Amino acid sequence: MRTGAAILLITFRLVEVVFSREKSLRYEKRELGRHLADGGVLTEADKQELVIAHNTHRGNTALGNTGSQPMATDMLEMVWDESLAISSKEHAEKCVSEHSDGEYGENLFFAGSTKDKWDNIAKLVSGLQVWFNEQMYYNFDVNDCDEDKVCGHYTQVVGASSARIGCGYAECGPFVDTSYPFEVTLVCQYFPPGNYNGEKPYTSTLNNADVASECPVDYYSDPASGLCKVGSITAPSPTASVTSSPVASPVASPVASPVASPVASPVASPVASPVASPLSTYVSEVDVKIRERNGRWKPTLELSLKDTNGGKVKGVDISYEYTYGNKTTSNKCKTNNNGLCMIKIKNLASNVNPVTVVLNSVTAPGANYNSELNVVHNGCPLFSSSCEEYEILKP
Repeated sequence: MRTGAAILLITFRLVEVVFSREKSLRYEKRELGRHLADGGVLTEADKQELVIAHNTHRGNTALGNTGSQPMATDMLEMVWDESLAISSKEHAEKCVSEHSDGEYGENLFFAGSTKDKWDNIAKLVSGLQVWFNEQMYYNFDVNDCDEDKVCGHYTQVVGASSARIGCGYAECGPFVDTSYPFEVTLVCQYFPPGNYNGEKPYTSTLNNADVASECPVDYYSDPASGLCKVGSITAPSPTASVTSSPVASPVASPVASPVASPVASPVASPVASPVASPLSTYVSEVDVKIRERNGRWKPTLELSLKDTNGGKVKGVDISYEYTYGNKTTSNKCKTNNNGLCMIKIKNLASNVNPVTVVLNSVTAPGANYNSELNVVHNGCPLFSSSCEEYEILKP
């Protein structure tokens, strides 16, 4: 069983830190939190967005658009289950970094902040991207994670038979034992569970024609999305909507041990053919070089860009800005033949104020720029919607 929990610590602009399933030091001190009774309500639109985000990620895997995972023949479309949502909400309100150990799969996402009331659906959906990004650490052939990495969150998100989902969240705090007194806890529960011991999350294929070719009864094949959708091809069932009546509780169904499974807003709907999809360009490495002369320091941020085939990408235009003290400077750079962009920062004073760098735009001709695949620093994909900036400290 792959296990692991993702904990997101957020300061104003969302700085993510991922831990293992073991309790963080914060929870070892606090043991039990308390939730704020006036927060943590998902609207029907929020529920729909969570379902869409899950199905988009599942479709991207089924179509082979991840760049690292094979296509799928039997990935089911997920629908909302209000009974799971209620159960998820109840567990979220405990404000603890432990699983509920119920008879379903379960993903946890924690976000801490110095401010109360920062949460919105985009922030919550960003947790799904953290879970999905673990696909880069999952080896489908051996059905295991890379050494010292967590991937159980991803394998639950793409568990082919997990057809029902319900999520709930709670605003927790304020806490006095930490620099981040407020926290949001998001719980998503899945049924049937996705991570059975010894079983791969879905049936794989290397043939585009086989995508969504092994759909069970009451589902129809939709090769464009890569999913087996609820209903018939002539009259899809309305149960795909989160506004439909709740389905039966999963309590009476077979038990599987739950795992800790942790986007920015949902990505675009998958295209019909993964072969035709443009490669995703992303920042694969960040190197900081700092020179100091005559009492002033000159940092240089070297960004290395690659595509999902691992190739270096040249000719990418990057618009950025950096802030030092109260001054913000804007500039541009272009990646060279080695896929490198050099963000050079002018001479700065000798004090120890940090320099904050933000990518305003990235234009990659002939490719998609996917910031959520950017190199992860302290658990956060840098310059993504959930971690927009990079901070340079003077040594």
